[in-house]
Amino acid sequence: MRAYAPAAETPGSYVFEHSGPDRLFNTADDPAIAFTVAFDQATNVATLTTASPLAQGDVRVTMLASALVDRAGRQLIGGLNDVRTFSM
Repeated sequence: MRAYAPAAETPGSYVFEHSGPDRLFNTADDPAIAFTVAFDQATNVATLTTASPLAQGDVRVTMLASALVDRAGRQLIGGLNDVRTFSM
């Protein structure tokens, strides 16, 4: 039996985006980044992989609590999205 919902393997459970030329998020120039997801059941680690290297600038990954639940149906971090931002 899986310890996670199958959504962990679905790209729709994540938002992966670049901040765009203005280096601000939530503006019109924020391009989505295409990716695939692999989930390792032994370690409970999701790996997001892009087809090409990331452009320089700020990148944000949002793990959607509404989609990522454990097998008991509990949402990620008590129903809060987990947002990680990093710079290239």
